[in-house]
Amino acid sequence: MFKKLILIVALGFSFLHAQNSELHKNFEYNKIILNNGSTYISKINKYGEQKLLALSYFNTDKYSLSLQAINYLFSKYPDKIDSSDYILLLQLLQLNKKEVEAENLKVVIENKFKIKNIIKSDQCRNDSTFIINIFSGSTLDGEYDLQLIDKKKGYITKISTQNHDNVNTWLALPNFEIAEVDFNDSIFKTNKTLIADSDRHYEFNAADAYGNLYITTNDIDNSRKRELNPLQIKILQVIGSEIKIKNTTLNEDLFNTAHLSISPNNKIAVFSSDRIGGYGNSDLYITNIEKQTKDTVIFGKITNLGSAINTSFRETYPIFKNDSIILFSSDGKFAFGGLDLYSYNLNSRELQLLPKPFNSEKDDINLRFYDSFYLLSSNRSETDYYNDDIYRITKKVVPPKAIVQKRVSLYVKLVDPISNTPISNQWVIIENTKHNNTNNRLYLKTDSLGSVYVPDFCYLDSVSDYSVSAEPCNYKYCNSSNFTVSNESAKILLSPASRKLGDEIGSELKLKSIRYELDKYEITENSKSELNILASFLNKYPNINIELQSHTDSRGSDAYNLKLSNNRAKAAKDYVVSLGIESNRINSIGFGETKLLNNCDNNIKCPESEHEINRRTEYVITKFNPCETILKPILSEAADTDNDGIIDSLEGYHDSDNDGVPNYLDPK
Repeated sequence: MFKKLILIVALGFSFLHAQNSELHKNFEYNKIILNNGSTYISKINKYGEQKLLALSYFNTDKYSLSLQAINYLFSKYPDKIDSSDYILLLQLLQLNKKEVEAENLKVVIENKFKIKNIIKSDQCRNDSTFIINIFSGSTLDGEYDLQLIDKKKGYITKISTQNHDNVNTWLALPNFEIAEVDFNDSIFKTNKTLIADSDRHYEFNAADAYGNLYITTNDIDNSRKRELNPLQIKILQVIGSEIKIKNTTLNEDLFNTAHLSISPNNKIAVFSSDRIGGYGNSDLYITNIEKQTKDTVIFGKITNLGSAINTSFRETYPIFKNDSIILFSSDGKFAFGGLDLYSYNLNSRELQLLPKPFNSEKDDINLRFYDSFYLLSSNRSETDYYNDDIYRITKKVVPPKAIVQKRVSLYVKLVDPISNTPISNQWVIIENTKHNNTNNRLYLKTDSLGSVYVPDFCYLDSVSDYSVSAEPCNYKYCNSSNFTVSNESAKILLSPASRKLGDEIGSELKLKSIRYELDKYEITENSKSELNILASFLNKYPNINIELQSHTDSRGSDAYNLKLSNNRAKAAKDYVVSLGIESNRINSIGFGETKLLNNCDNNIKCPESEHEINRRTEYVITKFNPCETILKPILSEAADTDNDGIIDSLEGYHDSDNDGVPNYLDPK
């Protein structure tokens, strides 16, 4: 459906360039949050104010509160919800790890806005195929594109140093400036500013063989409102110390035209625009270059690239990889999150989503290919999340098996075996049991439906090589490789047995009985290894309280055995407490000979093996504390110690010997 004539001038329609830009005065996100009492409901009962509050939390990385605010927006103002609201909600569901809700919303958005499914890449790669780092030279100021003109020099587009108050309405970012850079393989250095202005936006796009620089900028017509001075593509010429700027025929009055890219053979150009007749907030357009000289460039007919590539949302930042393939960013196809990078073949019309690490859950734009590396701009940084940085990506030598050849959509469901109700907010671990290491292990949390969804799960030889494990709060460990595979999807159901008050966990952990010397209660070195396992269990499950119950055989007086068993139980407790477990989580009690497991009572002769059965320590669950904090399992990297292709060390979460105990808790 083609859009009507809409000038995107209001903040609510323009801010969703999710480059979490620096806290500029125009936005004052923290001030907005404080003015609303740091709650998720705006004090001003208006759609725009509620939306701005949601964005304020979003742009300060308070994703949980932002999600509450946008959900309230949907419930309070259902008749005013627009496409940007759906995009924000989708991003927030992804950022809050609500994968199933996000996938369901994608279906709603695809149906509502008539979005076609993308063509997935045939080859899926590990993140380990590439090395990605912030390129040395990036600063806290914000760099949005680095383009090399030769092997040593180039141009960078960065946040303007002239005036941070002026924000470009279409990009929802401060004005940019263009600077010259020196470059080598390991660092770039920003030199003199080429062009900057307190009132104008300048963005470097391309250069031609005649030395002309194609830029995105904006005219300033003081008779119009600032937002009615749209971006335009122009030609910048440097003649000595003088700079001249010429118009191009690509521009339309009152509409944004930006981000020009020229094919290597100088025959085709593509750009982004929100002009009338498009499909969404910004579309990609293509045109032929009819004539090009030092002083003149004549463009041919301008054509929208169509619904195969454009959506109801944003397609932007196109860059030619070669004469037939365009790289661009879109937030209308719902992949990793934010603006994602795609490639589009103009000849075959094949659309492909680029894998990680080119894409992330944040915005990824301006991907440029060079001989031995790639450059892109992204706001994925955990520390500098207000601005974009330039990232450098290189390939590394990878063994053949590190390149993954297959993918499925993976669904995991975690339910209670008795009630069949979902078990939410619990960790599920997916790991390759034949090639196990930390890079092959996924940690994912179940959503409110007890589900985990991995839309593009990449695997090596067989899905059955992977184990899906879970040990939810107040449930026992469970794992399975019993996938149901069909139509490029793999499904698996986990139903862990629940723990109950009075359960004896010693048998679950395969703990041996604590051994004491005759008539003594000091903990021996052999017994410490068993109690170490118990302490690991209690440390992993802070919600469980236990009672250490010590028992003796019938030899000796009843009073003596009761005292001895109490001392032994207390000694065991004291040792576990010394390992960092809170004392109030462990009770100790001695039963002496009052709970014999056989008939070896007083005055009855029994062999030593029968008496040994009665000398024991039991570990009984006495209380379940609230499961307020669900800690992510911390496991060391697994190691195939005998090189037999099977993980048989104590590391890893998979249960190698199928005894119901994960490897890292399994006794040697």
